[in-house]
Amino acid sequence: MNLQERLSEENIIFLTSESWDKAINEITSYLTKISDVSDIQSVIGCIRANEENLASSAGRGVAYPHGISTELQSFIPVIGINREGIECSTPDGLPCQIIVLTVSPAHAPDSHGKFLSLFRSMISDSSIRSRILESRSIPGILKIIHAWQTIILDLENDDI
Repeated sequence: MNLQERLSEENIIFLTSESWDKAINEITSYLTKISDVSDIQSVIGCIRANEENLASSAGRGVAYPHGISTELQSFIPVIGINREGIECSTPDGLPCQIIVLTVSPAHAPDSHGKFLSLFRSMISDSSIRSRILESRSIPGILKIIHAWQTIILDLENDDI
């Protein structure tokens, strides 16, 4: 799996919410528009249940909330961007600007792992993170992500 396989213009949104709960609601509401999830409350519930066990905020302005749904047949990520940041409990005290919400199907609950590993590798580069936040368009964000992925794939092929 690579990021290009899972991300398109429909998987990225600019958030208008100013609080963590409203941002999660905004992203899950959007998720129902791009997937076969019809019961938004069950998805929000499983995400909040996961939050009680392990906070999804990773610091550096990034959070990774996750849920599992019996309604899905395949893993779906949605990236929400709020340049100003959303106040939430973070390890470094910084507001959250990038929320990578993932929902996995019940029959493959760990399907988000490789995607998140790749995304974390990319977003740990502060210049990539800054460029994504500075981008004014979703196609621009995708171009940044795809360029990073292409470089990584080229490096992996050089190692063979």
